[in-house]
Amino acid sequence: MRHYLLFPVLFLVSCTGPAGPVGPKGATGVSGSSCSVDDNADGTYTLACDDGTNITIADGSPCTVADNGTTYALSCPDGTEVVVADGQSCTATDAGNGTHVLTCADGAVTIEDGVSCTVVDNLDTTYTMTCGTGVVTVADGTPCSVTGDGFATFTMSCGDGTQETFTLGQPPQPAVVGHIENGHVLAYDVQAAYNSDTFFWRLSYRGNRGDHHDYLRFTGGAWRNEGGDRRDAQSTLDNDPQQGETDLNSTIYEQRTSIMLSDPNAATHVTRFQDFGCFITCHDQARHMPKWEEANGEDTKWVNPADMTGSGTVALDLWHWRGHRSGPIARADDQFVEARTFTNTLGADDGGRKGDAGSAVFTTNSIVGGNPSFVFDPATTNGGYAFKWGEFWSTPYYYVTDASGQALGPKAPNPSTLSFAAATTAGYVPSEGDVVPRRVLRAGSGSRADITAVGTEFVPESPDGQYGVWHVQLQRALNTGNSDDVALTAGSSYAAAFEVHLWEYTTRDHYVSFPQSVSLNDPTNTSPDIRAVLVAGSGKFQRPDFDDVTTFPVTRLYLFQPGIASWEFLTGADAAETYTDPATGQAVNQVHGGSALMTTAGSSCRGCHNVRATDPASVGPPMATASPQRGGIFAQTPVP
Repeated sequence: MRHYLLFPVLFLVSCTGPAGPVGPKGATGVSGSSCSVDDNADGTYTLACDDGTNITIADGSPCTVADNGTTYALSCPDGTEVVVADGQSCTATDAGNGTHVLTCADGAVTIEDGVSCTVVDNLDTTYTMTCGTGVVTVADGTPCSVTGDGFATFTMSCGDGTQETFTLGQPPQPAVVGHIENGHVLAYDVQAAYNSDTFFWRLSYRGNRGDHHDYLRFTGGAWRNEGGDRRDAQSTLDNDPQQGETDLNSTIYEQRTSIMLSDPNAATHVTRFQDFGCFITCHDQARHMPKWEEANGEDTKWVNPADMTGSGTVALDLWHWRGHRSGPIARADDQFVEARTFTNTLGADDGGRKGDAGSAVFTTNSIVGGNPSFVFDPATTNGGYAFKWGEFWSTPYYYVTDASGQALGPKAPNPSTLSFAAATTAGYVPSEGDVVPRRVLRAGSGSRADITAVGTEFVPESPDGQYGVWHVQLQRALNTGNSDDVALTAGSSYAAAFEVHLWEYTTRDHYVSFPQSVSLNDPTNTSPDIRAVLVAGSGKFQRPDFDDVTTFPVTRLYLFQPGIASWEFLTGADAAETYTDPATGQAVNQVHGGSALMTTAGSSCRGCHNVRATDPASVGPPMATASPQRGGIFAQTPVP
């Protein structure tokens, strides 16, 4: 009978059946405890530890354990999922039918957070165990032991001199799985109001909590960046710079919602925004689109000057709420979309999404000379200069502010910064797994800090608190007096388009609306899509009671995924192009049947398309059907 080493806190099992009865919290595994594995010669192995633990696992079967807050969910590739209580010890027994039953009782094996391991028989009397990025090969029958460091790592030492250190409890490494699929259509509720000088929005939708973004982690004796979006994670895994960035270490990205706003009566405005909405800003050369690659740089949205009326360069007002980079301090990022002629400069952002004049409500905590510019001020975090990587999803200190932001938002007083130099003077020495936010929140200034987000709340609906309903509230002066903002006036109408990014996606991987008309009691607009309600008073902080849906009616929109449906595609400029979807190997149709109508007065997206398949029939297919054909959110970027 062959033997090889595993350890009591991690295991692989394909299991079925419900979790056993909840007992008292089990131990997390004893440092230095030793285990061996017997090859049963039937494709399974029995793990036996000196504390009496005995379970059977399948050869090479990977399973993961996810922290749901007070419970843990063990999920295996065959679809099995078992949920057990926090810290509950469990064993697995062979059911004799190719499956295993997980039974939870005190004193067996404790499930650790977020770890996946595989064991492979090399058929040469050795076995290879892989846990995350750690790999160790041990000889048949070699005794080994495991020693923990008390934080998030452990070291396995074997009798043949083999030694490897593994890391526990990491957030998802570059991956594109694990989110709840919202589908190709997202319900999105809009309410609007205004008083004598302020405009108010409430935007409600289901999605992920999404209030973490990017971080700096000390590992292997050095600080490195952590975080990034799912598309760049996939391109990192594929080493494919035509799809995205290729240097991500982990997948962590905030969720966001935004509003593009246009005044169709202004001297300078986007001519057909009220007909075609944000499609006018989306181009083949923009980031993650078909004619873009990593070397090109960010290259965000822009409007072609030919699609503008007037001589100005501010094409659209952009109200941009960010789950991490503005949300915790009840602020939003005030931006605009620029009219410009696109010229690609490698490595630069040649697009037109710009920040308004002034300073943003966040800045970057850069690594300078090998160290972060800032860590936490321990006086604001109960004594910690950093939190541990294994505490990533549970720490309340997932964000940080400078002095100007410490008193802002519903969580105030907020954790704040201390310079790294001051921290080292005070005795701070980084240790393995230390983490600090890469973004520092602040009050901001000037036009860019015009928008507040007071009253925004997230209502969890899932057991782990990571999925629920966002109610984003935004407030801004009707007329800020700034040239980069649309001035709102009672008695007028405007065009708005709405957007949401969920589940660590960015750029084209989002949900968008068709353009909507917004009336501030405009007597000439008898049937607006969204009617803003006039309320008494003035100022941002006499907020409407949007829970009163009788007074403040809800406009239900259905947002959809546009995929690579660019302005060039819609107007027929791509008709001669050939793009191949790398996921399927099939050519993506580049002929838009309605392209000839794009220059016809009175034509619009809504004149040809509905959103849902259940909506009344339209001339063109509903967007829920068309979106997947255009490289929707779950498809890779087609490239030439």
